Amino acid sequence: MRSVPRKPNEAESKIEPAKNDNLIVQTREYELITPLFGGGVEPGHCDDLTPIRGTEIRGHLRFWWRATRGGNPLFEGKLEKMKEAEDKLWGAASTQTKAMSSDVHIAVKCVETGSEKHPFTVEEKRNHQGVIERYPDGTPKPQLKSDEKLAHSYAAFPLQPTQKEMRPGWKSKTMREKVKFVLTISFPKGQNDTLKKEIEAALWAWELFGGIGARSRRGFGAVQLLSIDGAKQRSMLSAVNLAALYEDIKSQLKTHVVANGNWPNNVPHLSWDLLFDTTMYFKKAPDAWTVLIQRLKEFRQQRNSGNGNRPGRSKWPEPEAIRMITKQRLAEKVSGKSSIPIHQQIQPNYCKFPRAAFGLPIVFHFQNPKGRTTFDADSDPRKTVLKFEKYERLASPLILRSIPVASGEYVGLALILEGTGDPNSLRLALYNDEERDKCLLRNNLKAGLDQTEADQIKEIKASGKETLLLNGRTDVLCGFLDFLVNKEDE
Repeated sequence: MRSVPRKPNEAESKIEPAKNDNLIVQTREYELITPLFGGGVEPGHCDDLTPIRGTEIRGHLRFWWRATRGGNPLFEGKLEKMKEAEDKLWGAASTQTKAMSSDVHIAVKCVETGSEKHPFTVEEKRNHQGVIERYPDGTPKPQLKSDEKLAHSYAAFPLQPTQKEMRPGWKSKTMREKVKFVLTISFPKGQNDTLKKEIEAALWAWELFGGIGARSRRGFGAVQLLSIDGAKQRSMLSAVNLAALYEDIKSQLKTHVVANGNWPNNVPHLSWDLLFDTTMYFKKAPDAWTVLIQRLKEFRQQRNSGNGNRPGRSKWPEPEAIRMITKQRLAEKVSGKSSIPIHQQIQPNYCKFPRAAFGLPIVFHFQNPKGRTTFDADSDPRKTVLKFEKYERLASPLILRSIPVASGEYVGLALILEGTGDPNSLRLALYNDEERDKCLLRNNLKAGLDQTEADQIKEIKASGKETLLLNGRTDVLCGFLDFLVNKEDE
């Protein structure tokens, strides 16, 4: 088990890299403009002493180097050649026969550790008169509270309590706000500045699209560059309107991303034809970010009209697909004999899982008043999980990020990484996941949609009118970009 790092003493904190005329040394100052989620040695937890770690930044820079430079023609689209160049630049574990020291040296000093916040707490539930509601045995009923100003609860769901933790007084793991740090990066000088160009590409992509800590693809831990070697830096994006902003990003892609790159299979990357869109301008970074997360929630959770506090049924096909696979559907007995389904079959009614395009695994919960102990045909399915057959995780190709612009304002940026695979090629499997009793329910499931299937997924407008949620597309991620822009225009 990894130990928690100790706080450096005063002498250690003043150590600076030795001067070397053969090295390029840059000191870059950053601040986080959205909360830091995780990033410590303990998963999902922010370290009090070292909220920002050099090893973590190196890992992010490696990823963004692959995303910008991994398609170099010299690699011929071969993973092993790209990996060899990556290890030489960023380092790798040495062996007895081969040393793998890095060309790049990184040192981090946290200037401001920021403040801790609990995004979720559980309090005693009170009625409209302020009286605590209690169970028959007298114990208070719990109520989950979320700090929406700190982090939208939809994006921070891993920090929400389990059923066993739902008791008054419970607090989630913390996040950190207003963190500032200094990154000192050094690397050898070159006659033609090739190495510098490689590193600058990784830094550019990380600073514009990336972040620190966990769930950075959902906008947590977004970094903003403040200065380089003490010189204050303006925003990387100088455009004064959204049309010019779009062109500015496209221009910078052509500066830092390999032209006509040939990336190895399954290596997420950027391209000159990157698909992205933005929100309108906001005064504060968290506001732009919150809008992105809210739009994602509205898109992924599109539902029919509910009944009171109970949400309506999903407009997406997965719930009906799971009911078809498990042959379970909530029903009630009539006169103790025949069963009448409460949840009648509705459209979409085909066996596809298009939301896998947003990343895996996906856990599906059904509201089941009959309990979850048996596979009762008259009960909705128990908790299920969708993943690959042989491995669980698929990182989302969708990145949501609050980014600063030269005016001092912020926009929300949504972009789709390339190279993550065609949804039609994803071979998925559905498992029962109740009490970790993972048994296979069905494999060889698909995520990709044809036009007829895509057009069955509808959006309900505030007026009650139904429209095509995917805007006539079969690609779910592109449909979300359209949804984001259309919402901004409403």
